[in-house]
Amino acid sequence: MKNCNICGAEILEKDRFCSSCGAEQFQEQQEEQLNQQYDNNTQPNYQQANYNNQQQNYQQPNYQQYQQNQQQYDFSDNFQNFVNTEDSTGQFHPGDIQQNKVMAVLAYFGLLVLIPILAAKESPFARFHANQGLVLTLFAIAYYFVVSIFNAIILVISWNLYFITIISNLFGIVFLVFAILGIVNAANGVAKELPIIGKIKILK
Repeated sequence: MKNCNICGAEILEKDRFCSSCGAEQFQEQQEEQLNQQYDNNTQPNYQQANYNNQQQNYQQPNYQQYQQNQQQYDFSDNFQNFVNTEDSTGQFHPGDIQQNKVMAVLAYFGLLVLIPILAAKESPFARFHANQGLVLTLFAIAYYFVVSIFNAIILVISWNLYFITIISNLFGIVFLVFAILGIVNAANGVAKELPIIGKIKILK
């Protein structure tokens, strides 16, 4: 049922003329048809908008995932290039390597580097790692000496700058990483130079 747009009497939805006043209901039907056409015309646009939003929501995470994966790959490649130093294992006798792995490992425990220097003079393999460990130890001592002076100056200026001393000490982790690399190489019977400082020769 609907109401006549002239007298307000109730008429059937399909009636073109009002049974009470006889007024034609064409205008109202036309408005309904126009509204229906408008709805039909806008529906595809609405669906298209939803489709575009879904596509954007679907593609965006994939792009972000791609960026994250790419960053991980880049970091992995850079790290591999960093630790992929010259390997001179082939220059040492397998028997020498097998017998002096322990001495080579001791070279990366700070002052214990003196043990392979003094006790394994005849082992080229132990000598190689002793040189690596000695260079690493000297750099670590020099670094912490400079950092100690720097931290003392910072604390004299103001105790509020204490966080700077913490940050400066954190850089010492680099020496720990280098020591671990050296230990792994020595334990595996590999004669690879340490990154950056590996080419420095002190022991002959």
